[in-house]
Amino acid sequence: MSAPPAETSVCARCGREFEPVSGDVAGLCPECRATIIRKAGLWGRITAFAITALIGLAVLVVVRPERFLFLWMAFLVGIYYIAFKVSRRVSFDLIREREIETQEVE
Repeated sequence: MSAPPAETSVCARCGREFEPVSGDVAGLCPECRATIIRKAGLWGRITAFAITALIGLAVLVVVRPERFLFLWMAFLVGIYYIAFKVSRRVSFDLIREREIETQEVE
């Protein structure tokens, strides 16, 4: 017996046919999804660094930590981690929506 034919979808960004994966609801091929994830990671790091730098500056100016400096550093690492996760996800959604919309307009 032969295997049933695999379903194919058309990528919403580049227009190529591909076999759909379960995690993608936007209809992107694996190559386009990887490109968007890479861009979102970069924007997530930039945003997280800016947020962490601002909070670190505020801590230095307002709190002036003389004792427990290690704990303040750990606090800033935690802030960076949370800011990175949130900003990467927001960037992924924004980039995905923007790039799909521009492909539909053209």
